[in-house]
Amino acid sequence: MKRNLIITIVVLVILSSGYIFFQSSFADFIGGKAFLLITTNASTTVSLNDKVVGTTPYSAKDLPVKDYLVKLVSDVLIATSAPSATPSATKITWESNIRVTPNTQTVINQEIGPLSIFSSGEILSLEKGTGLTVITKPEEVKVNLDGNDLSVSPISASATVGNHKLKLSKTGYFSREITVNVPNGFRLIINAQLALNPLESEQKAEGNEKVTLYRFSTDNFTLLDDPQSWASGIWFFQEKYASASPRFDLILDSNGKGYYSSSTDWAKKQSEKKAVIIGYLSKTTESGLSEAAKKKYEEIKNSFYPIAKVKISSTPTGWLNVRGGASQSNSIITKVNPGEIYELLEEKTGWYKIKLSDGKEGWISSQYATKI
Repeated sequence: MKRNLIITIVVLVILSSGYIFFQSSFADFIGGKAFLLITTNASTTVSLNDKVVGTTPYSAKDLPVKDYLVKLVSDVLIATSAPSATPSATKITWESNIRVTPNTQTVINQEIGPLSIFSSGEILSLEKGTGLTVITKPEEVKVNLDGNDLSVSPISASATVGNHKLKLSKTGYFSREITVNVPNGFRLIINAQLALNPLESEQKAEGNEKVTLYRFSTDNFTLLDDPQSWASGIWFFQEKYASASPRFDLILDSNGKGYYSSSTDWAKKQSEKKAVIIGYLSKTTESGLSEAAKKKYEEIKNSFYPIAKVKISSTPTGWLNVRGGASQSNSIITKVNPGEIYELLEEKTGWYKIKLSDGKEGWISSQYATKI
């Protein structure tokens, strides 16, 4: 799958008519109160000014007009590093200060991920004026309004009264598409957050019919310092997008530590010798696997492919020549000693190809070696 293709999140904001605001005669009826609607991707506890007021989807129709600290707390699964354990949920908190406007509705829509940089969403609010303003995290996000590229955020633009389609995109992040409604006499303020895309740097490193390795690379220290959350982010979006491919069974970090989305599934695949896909988390400047990761990776491969080995037998000379090919006419590479054990790579009549301790390969006479 081409990971450079940014996956788009489509957000349809409050009914088919778009974003609903209360004004004119109805505003007089409600006496200048404010409206608030909060939606999230999972059941989430909502607090206003440190007071728990309910769970999502949350709606308030008569809020006093003032500043609020909004806190959303959601249980998010975190990858486990223990093969015998199952992923556990941890509480992730999202918070923001907002000011509600009299006689209008403020909308907060959030998708809470296992790390703040994997969360996304928008806060839609109003102030007197016309058009719209787009503020984003991160900054310098490309803004497209109704199919027309504008500029990068933060940006203020004119917009006619009515429904509009807004697309926000930035390399390395998941895009967002938002359907909004600009009401008469108000400027629509859009505070949006894009989620970092942990899948974008994925590259296939090597593989066979049983074990395939992919590499993820980044310069982001938040990810490098917290590989468990990085792995959780990969699985969070892997589950979010059912079409995402490949589907990773295990993630390795540079310390050789493994993280499992489902330890039960992993154990079953190992026992049944079914194909698995492994991801490796690394710095951008790292050219290959670290020594610790390489050791763990070899252990995993060996568990799917039991290694055949040979033991060097006694010889008349007290050693055995290792040659560059399966013939006495091939040059001698080195010598091995009776009692030593080597990995068997290949067999030909009268000869064994072995892997030496330094990683080199050579051929020995099968007359002086025994399979074990």
